[in-house]
Amino acid sequence: MKYFLFILMVLALIEGRSQDLILASGTNSTSYDYKNSLGQTNENIDGSSGTFYEIVYLAPLGLNGRLNYILGAALNEYNAEGGTIESVYTWETSYMGFKGGITYDIFTTDSGFKTTFVFALQTSFIVDGNQRINGASFDLTKEDEFKGIFIQPITGLDISYPVSDKLTLGLGYNYSKISKIGNKTEEALNFSNHQWQIRLQFSLKKKPDNFSANASNSKKKASRPK
Repeated sequence: MKYFLFILMVLALIEGRSQDLILASGTNSTSYDYKNSLGQTNENIDGSSGTFYEIVYLAPLGLNGRLNYILGAALNEYNAEGGTIESVYTWETSYMGFKGGITYDIFTTDSGFKTTFVFALQTSFIVDGNQRINGASFDLTKEDEFKGIFIQPITGLDISYPVSDKLTLGLGYNYSKISKIGNKTEEALNFSNHQWQIRLQFSLKKKPDNFSANASNSKKKASRPK
């Protein structure tokens, strides 16, 4: 969690350049695709669920605000479980990710209800991980197949509705494939992930100060020659 809080503070420094701030959380449903040094897959590994936390800045690119770019950071849990007659094991991992991408508003009603397509590319690295086998625990952050940089193309669909001029509530679904960049070992580890999220979107646009604007107009009128 300390990594996520650090990213939150860093992104706060660039608030003035952004239009909207999105806070999201929800559930990851992950499937592991693991191959050992002989190229054999483990059929005993089943997908499992985990949580995620995300902060994203969104700003317009064009098309009357329908096309936007996004920059953000996320903390994702990618978990799995499995076993045989002799042993039972679980993998519990946390990855810090940074992403950039675009969103496109497919459909918007007069009331503000909106359907949005999302495409993004995220890079991630492991920050915490444990493998438990029959009660024994092993640190996965030291294992070569879990270390390094992972690349993650993301596609998704969001629906949202503004509850005020400053707050929009949303629900979203994302699908992604996660693969390691430059794998130098015979063992290979990939993930498939389904993500369901709840989103809070805050508008960062500053409204004009009516008092200041009126005061400025009054000064201009007073300075005009009679």
